[in-house]
Amino acid sequence: MLYNKLMRFFVPGLLVATLALIAAGTVLDSQRQKSLPLAQENEILVNENGYEKQGTLVDELLQTCAGEDTPPNSWKRDCYAREFESIALAQGPEIAFQLLGAVQKQDRAALGCHLIAHGIGRGAFERNPTGWRDQLNSVSQVCSYGAAHGIIEKHVATLPKGQLTKQFLPTICGLNSRGDCNHIIGHLALVETAGNINEALDLCSLLRPERQWFECMTGVFMENITALNLIAHGYRNKTQQSSAEKLSELEKLCRLYRDLAADACWRETPHVAVVKFLYTPEKIFDFCNTAPAQTSAKECIMHSIGILIDARKYNPQAMQYWERPDTGQENLKALCQTAPKDIQEYCFHVLNKNESLAI
Repeated sequence: MLYNKLMRFFVPGLLVATLALIAAGTVLDSQRQKSLPLAQENEILVNENGYEKQGTLVDELLQTCAGEDTPPNSWKRDCYAREFESIALAQGPEIAFQLLGAVQKQDRAALGCHLIAHGIGRGAFERNPTGWRDQLNSVSQVCSYGAAHGIIEKHVATLPKGQLTKQFLPTICGLNSRGDCNHIIGHLALVETAGNINEALDLCSLLRPERQWFECMTGVFMENITALNLIAHGYRNKTQQSSAEKLSELEKLCRLYRDLAADACWRETPHVAVVKFLYTPEKIFDFCNTAPAQTSAKECIMHSIGILIDARKYNPQAMQYWERPDTGQENLKALCQTAPKDIQEYCFHVLNKNESLAI
């Protein structure tokens, strides 16, 4: 393990190592992509006692976890999880994710990084156990919230019987949580209930105020669709993930619910609808408008707008549609003009926000 090598860059109680961040890399999984800053291979971790090249650490990670692998890369995945837990403990989760991005560029086995990021979260917790809630609200969301899951797992292990109880769940994100914290809790709740949607929704119902309750339910329904965490924990296999052909089943599911639960369910359907309708806004909006309640249709349309605008950064199908020579950027403006009038202002806000970000 690299723990001892990494720890020599620290004076007890004081972080003295720095990592120059001058290039952009990408941490990937099959459902979510985010840009992460990566050091070039000649950049170094330095302090008064010496230095270590980032590229050298990546080489050692690759060598440590090399060897015969078994589908689906379980041995190598577990090895990386242990190593990155050590890195996060020694140098923090930010540097761990930077190194993970570098490893992914050379080893495709690290692309499915959810459980590897669990290790980063565990290391972050071990590094500062009393600050776990602040970490939960600040740690990177890449790898399908894997690090946040790891932080919570490690904290839950310190509780009586080591279980995510109804008493503990409402306290995880706190009253002033970042917007997606309780959405993450929804993903966790469905894993905690082994994929039982109604039991997971019951857990979400413990949250207040109402918006936090709603965000938790969106996490439940999104996890039911993507199933990344359920698959990673052995509760489903990849054939049970929702695909374009399963949109009708998803629609039937949403029609079983009412009020906030229905709105939360319909809000997550665009993850499948955009694939079914080949990223065509008019068809997706028409689908959303089949929702029984106007509030459900609005949630569906608003979420589809965000997915459509963001998807052009990484999804080949979306890029083909939005970047055609005969439409180009004008199609993005047309997307907002196609939206219902009461949503157009929101659409242009999302578009302008995305245009101001580096892609």
